[in-house]
Amino acid sequence: MTSSLENLIRDYMNRPLPPSLNPEVLAKTPDDKLESTIFDFALGKIGDDFTNEEEVLNSLALGIKNLYVTTVVDQEVCNGGFNQFYFNSSRKFALLAPAVFEFFQANDLAEIVRAANSTRASEARWIRAITRIRTVESFMASYRHSKLRPVDEQFWRLRDLLGPLRVAKIRANPESFCGS
Repeated sequence: MTSSLENLIRDYMNRPLPPSLNPEVLAKTPDDKLESTIFDFALGKIGDDFTNEEEVLNSLALGIKNLYVTTVVDQEVCNGGFNQFYFNSSRKFALLAPAVFEFFQANDLAEIVRAANSTRASEARWIRAITRIRTVESFMASYRHSKLRPVDEQFWRLRDLLGPLRVAKIRANPESFCGS
């Protein structure tokens, strides 16, 4: 017997990815599915090989790219804090992230990301030494030394504002979120 979690995972992995986005598709998409539809479109363009992630994102409409980046930052920070965000390959979006949050008028979140970037920069020397090996143990050790926890907590308190801001931007400027 298949568990409900297995069903959810199977359904997610087999969900159809939108082949294109246009104002009509976006207008027909319910608010609660709008962000995931655009994110899934970007994932479909990136495919299974994330080595070309940045190149593909740069070829997409600005709104699609910005939604993708804010989603990745949000997912990483919610899963393991900014420490995880900087440990994983998603760190490549660190300098871009404040501007993409501002694109959605999420100015408080943009400031929090700037604070996280500043904190991480101040930790750069010792964090390189701890994480050079890139093992689970070195990753866990980085949590003991990092000063990012207060910034994580600020982000977590405000993150629920992001979805409505993104939906409002998409509804107001659908042409910024179109692609084929």
